[in-house]
Amino acid sequence: MRTGRAPLHRQQGMAYMWLVVILLVMSVLLGRTTELAATQAERDREADLLYVGRLYRQAIKSYIERGPGGTKAYPKELSDLVSDKRFPQPVRHIRKLYPDPITGNAEWGVLGAPGGGILGVYSKSEKKPFKQSGFVEDELPFENQQRYSDWKFLAQPVAPQSTTNPTTPTQPGGNNLPSPLPPPKPGPKALPGDG
Repeated sequence: MRTGRAPLHRQQGMAYMWLVVILLVMSVLLGRTTELAATQAERDREADLLYVGRLYRQAIKSYIERGPGGTKAYPKELSDLVSDKRFPQPVRHIRKLYPDPITGNAEWGVLGAPGGGILGVYSKSEKKPFKQSGFVEDELPFENQQRYSDWKFLAQPVAPQSTTNPTTPTQPGGNNLPSPLPPPKPGPKALPGDG
């Protein structure tokens, strides 16, 4: 006589199949979650690189601008930014030396300044950045770069201020006045019969 129920061994086989399917779906979801978490962690390190790079850029600019007696010089080593010994009381231009957020190493790539010293820093990582656009003005050269090591955080050289404007000739008497207006352009030529 039939009772309408499947034999016990068939029921156990279906339960086993459902368990395998559920485990497969869970492993795929766990893999995607892990991948998303790793990507987010990399993006966070990238944001940290931009932040720390800006700190170094600003510290180098501060070192250059705040030289004793108005002298402008580049730091010889990154440690000069933490303790600027050009003054009787050492000055801090940056709180501490930060490690490279991408590599995790304390060592940065250093760009030499004209005449010696440090002009800027960069990460030594050869990884491809996630961010490819939307940079602030100082970082526009970072757009579409293929490696983090192409992101150069530079303190642009500061040109000494001149007392004369090279585009404006000095007027007689030593006044540095703007040059007079250019001569007026000749008007249209007279047409025959305008006489």
